[in-house]
Amino acid sequence: MTRLRRRWAHLLLGAALCLPYYLLTLAVLVLAVPGDDGWRDPVPHLLALAVSAPLIAACELLLDLRLLQIRAARALSVGSPQLLPLPAEGRAVPDGAARRRTAVWNVIHLEVGALAGAATVIVPPLAAVLLAVPFVPGLAGSLLADSALPAALAPAAGLSLLAGLLIAVGAAGGLLARLAPPLLGPTAADRLAEAERLAAGLAARCRLGLELHHSVVHSLGAVASQAATARKVLGSDPAFVRSALSAIEQTSLQAVAELGTLLGLLRDGEEAGTGPAPTLAELPDLLDGSRAAGLRVRLERLDAVDRLPGAISREGYRIVQEGLSSLLRHARDRPVRLTVAADRTELTITIENAAGAGGVGALPRPGGDPGLDGVAERVALLGGAARWGTDNGRWRLFARLPLQPRPAAGPDDTPAAR
Repeated sequence: MTRLRRRWAHLLLGAALCLPYYLLTLAVLVLAVPGDDGWRDPVPHLLALAVSAPLIAACELLLDLRLLQIRAARALSVGSPQLLPLPAEGRAVPDGAARRRTAVWNVIHLEVGALAGAATVIVPPLAAVLLAVPFVPGLAGSLLADSALPAALAPAAGLSLLAGLLIAVGAAGGLLARLAPPLLGPTAADRLAEAERLAAGLAARCRLGLELHHSVVHSLGAVASQAATARKVLGSDPAFVRSALSAIEQTSLQAVAELGTLLGLLRDGEEAGTGPAPTLAELPDLLDGSRAAGLRVRLERLDAVDRLPGAISREGYRIVQEGLSSLLRHARDRPVRLTVAADRTELTITIENAAGAGGVGALPRPGGDPGLDGVAERVALLGGAARWGTDNGRWRLFARLPLQPRPAAGPDDTPAAR
């Protein structure tokens, strides 16, 4: 019954919206056709209702009522949210095909609603009078004088009218419910926009997953390196052990905070974060943590990075973080040189260390380090390129990021090609 009441309300809404069109058309017909004797017949009124259909369609084509119709249909149980999704924000203005379908829907909704509204106004009072015939003396003579209906059957006729009204309203509501998905449902452009939105959401989650990987790997690598170094000098250098334990504490707390932030982003979306991702402005803290972990890092050049675009600065930080994490895992005992250069067109990052005799095979190679492979993929999305490997006994990571958007790198810039 709840669904029937809501669909009935939807039909009455259509009747109310149809009333101005009907009255305007009826007024024109009254002026065009002299005399008024024939207007007591329902045929002229049905004619006025039919003639108003083009006006209803024209108003939809001009005013764009598609979103309102979808919301009304969803709210009044004519269409489910699954079959009638709201258009995406980027598709606020429907195309011509969608408007034409909505115009057809408006005509059907308003015309059928007008018939249901007229029946709602006429049938219940008439049924009430018929039900009252046995109880009101003289009513049968005045009401049924020209009718072949016996007075004894008047209550049954009243009940039949009410039942017929309910059946007709249910059938009209069911008709609109069947027509709503093909007429108000998403267009091909709406489906494409929704697919693009879902793809963007999945890409954002993948990016956050990579950020989570980089953060956890770097922090755990630094903690493991600091603990291993402290264990070696536990009895001979208590001051270094205390420093290493303090660095482990700070790194762990930072990792827990960043892990909570990234998990919140993965759960609730990018807007739910509690803090921004680190940028190159925080590079000194990253280097201090790496040095505390036992990596001998020398910053040979650091240009001004405060004016870099946010995405470039964040990616630059991740490149340095991932490069130092790889060296912490594979070559912690060798000195590292870091260069961060920026000009008006691009940002370049270079990380180098001496591979040492017999140490080349232990260093990360293209395609052999998931973290660096992920860095290369994200750099390519920003229009840059990243490569790494050993050359003449030295391991080198080089990344170039353009400050202005460029097309993504081609196949020759993939990790497998480096």
